[in-house]
Amino acid sequence: MNDPLSKMTPQGAPRGFLVYWMLHRISRSPTHGYEILREIEQKTEGAWRPGPGSVYPLLRRLESQGYVASETAGDGAELRKYKITRKGVKHIQETREMFRTMHKRWSLFRTMFVDLIEPSDVAHFLIEGSKRNFDLARHVVEANRSQLSPDELGRMLREYSLMLEGQQSWVSGLLSEIRPLQAHRRGVR
Repeated sequence: MNDPLSKMTPQGAPRGFLVYWMLHRISRSPTHGYEILREIEQKTEGAWRPGPGSVYPLLRRLESQGYVASETAGDGAELRKYKITRKGVKHIQETREMFRTMHKRWSLFRTMFVDLIEPSDVAHFLIEGSKRNFDLARHVVEANRSQLSPDELGRMLREYSLMLEGQQSWVSGLLSEIRPLQAHRRGVR
């Protein structure tokens, strides 16, 4: 029997995301296609490995549309290095607002994903998710630190600290609720 859900496995990333990320990556510094493949695998800790059959056609498309230009190594090899063009820079600037709001749209789906978590997996989800969120926050700050004024950085870190304090207060409240239950269970055994 054919299971219609078996053909609906979620993809590694939303459609279209790869081409925008590649353009952004090339805008930071000229790069080879294999470096893009390696960086995606590294950034996703191996969770997403687009193949050369995905990346190289997109690079050719970006080049044919004038967003990137490439040059060969000069020794006859077909190893191409891609760099951003003025048109590519303009396109990135035009799409920035979309990416500013994209994380909000994606985060709104989180509660739907959480519905799929079994109670036995909650502890792992909470601990791993918290670690990953903190690692991401640290990466974002470190990656952008030199481009932020001390005032912006200070304001952002104070807000983050207040948020963490609120989370700590919530966790402490829950712990104080369950401690009597834990003590009672120990006494019953």
